[in-house]
Amino acid sequence: MKLSSMSYKGYVWPHNPRSCTVTTEKTVTSSKLPGGRWHTGELGLSGRKISGSGEFSGEDAYSRFMELYEVFCREGEGILYHPVLGAVTAHFSSLTMDQEPSANYVAYSFEFIERGQTALPEIIEPSADEKKYHTVAEGESFWTVCSLYNLTSLKLAELNPSVASPTALAVGMILRVL
Repeated sequence: MKLSSMSYKGYVWPHNPRSCTVTTEKTVTSSKLPGGRWHTGELGLSGRKISGSGEFSGEDAYSRFMELYEVFCREGEGILYHPVLGAVTAHFSSLTMDQEPSANYVAYSFEFIERGQTALPEIIEPSADEKKYHTVAEGESFWTVCSLYNLTSLKLAELNPSVASPTALAVGMILRVL
């Protein structure tokens, strides 16, 4: 199976990064109650960190890295399309050149931080070069999202091949709807 290319804010990787790690964390608190007992509670998921490394090679290796650097320097969040995760609203938080560049090889590492989850449904408006996405809110189901965008469940499933099952939706998940 050939994976599609990773992209962010109009930049498409010429080939996917060599490695990619996705880290998900929960915020957990613990407080002492009267009588010496303790209460531990979860405050919810924080945004995922998507990090990895890759390289550019060939005569244009350095110019490809500089194109990626220009995207990194742009302010604000954007839609990161990951070939396995799908679309994620994220900030490009780190870009590192991992070695002294040579004329035809540049190794790099990166990190994206997913926007924190929201309680309200949100439609991310597409720019001219992006598709349309929906962030799943609490209480929404696969069929709720279908009805919001007048889609069949088959079409929504086709647009989101990374969703294993219509019952596998989670609050904060981003679905492609157009």
